[in-house]
Amino acid sequence: MAGDKMLMGLDIGSSRTRCVIGSVSRDGQLMVDSICEHSSEGVRCGSIVNIEQTLKTIQTVINEAELQAGAEMTEVIIGIGGEHVVGIPSTGVVGINSKDQEIKREDIFRSLEVARAFELPQDREILHTLVQDFQIDGQMGIKDPIDMLGHRLESRVLIVTASSAICQNERKCIQRSGLSVQRMVLQSVADSEVVLSSEEKEMGTILINIGSGITNMIAYSNGAPIYTGGVNLGGEAVTNDIAYILNKTRAAAELIKCESGHSYVPSVSNEDMILIPQVGGLPPIKMPKKELSKVIEPRMAEIFSRLQSELEK
Repeated sequence: MAGDKMLMGLDIGSSRTRCVIGSVSRDGQLMVDSICEHSSEGVRCGSIVNIEQTLKTIQTVINEAELQAGAEMTEVIIGIGGEHVVGIPSTGVVGINSKDQEIKREDIFRSLEVARAFELPQDREILHTLVQDFQIDGQMGIKDPIDMLGHRLESRVLIVTASSAICQNERKCIQRSGLSVQRMVLQSVADSEVVLSSEEKEMGTILINIGSGITNMIAYSNGAPIYTGGVNLGGEAVTNDIAYILNKTRAAAELIKCESGHSYVPSVSNEDMILIPQVGGLPPIKMPKKELSKVIEPRMAEIFSRLQSELEK
C-alpha cells in the first residue's frame, strides 16, 4: 500500500542465497511481498571466498525478488553468522545527574556507550549491543529503568562482535550490486525473534540453527541473551560423509540425507530399509536405514560437542 515502508533482507548462505522483500505498514504489520533463492557460489562456511561468483548470485536473487515485489530497492539488511561472531559481556556505569534523580532515556544511552567503550582489535567490529538488564544503586534485575529514581545506573550487555574482513567483503558485494547495506543483523538474533516466545527466553533456552556450512547458537536466560556464537560445521559435512561412504555424488547424497536421514541410531529399527539410487539405469539397491544413521550420527555428535565446548568456555 502507498506509504508503507519497504524492507529487503538477504541471507548469503553456504549452499543457498535467499532474498526477501516486505512492506511494513504504519501500524507495524509486516507483509511479505516476495521470496527468492538460488544456489550459492563463492561462499564457504558462511564466508565469501570468491567475490565475483558471490556477486553474480546476489544480483540474480535480488533482481528476481524486486521483479516479484514490483519494487526497486536501494538498501538491504544482511544476515550474518558463523564462528567469527563472538559475544562479549560488558557493563557500563554512569551517575544520574538530574536534580530529581530520575533516570531518563539519555542516561540509558550513556551507560550503553560506556559499556561499548573498550579496546576492540582492529580486525573486529561491533554488530549489536544486546541489553541483559540494569542495576540501580545495587538493585539488580531491572528490565526498564526509565523514570525510576537512583544515583547510579549500571547496564549489563552482551556486545556482539564480528570479523571486519568478513563483514567488509559482504558490504563490498552489496555495494557492487548497486545497493547499500542498511545494517547487518546476527542471524541467531533474528531467528530468536521469530522462533522463541518471551516465556521461553525467560525460563532459559538455547536456540541452535544448523545450516549447510555453519551452525549458529544463541542462549537466553531471564529473558535476555547471555551467549551467542557458532561453529563452521553444518549439514554439508553430513552430506560429504554420505557421499564418501556410499560413493555417491554430493547431489545424490543430499537427496538420500533429506529423504531417509536419521541422526540417532538407537531410534532406528533394524528392519527399516531404504532404497539407494544407482547410475546407468541400474535398479536401486536396498540398504538398512540404521547403516545410514551410523554415518550421520558421528558428525552430528561432533557438531553438538563443539557447541557444548563453546558454551563451556
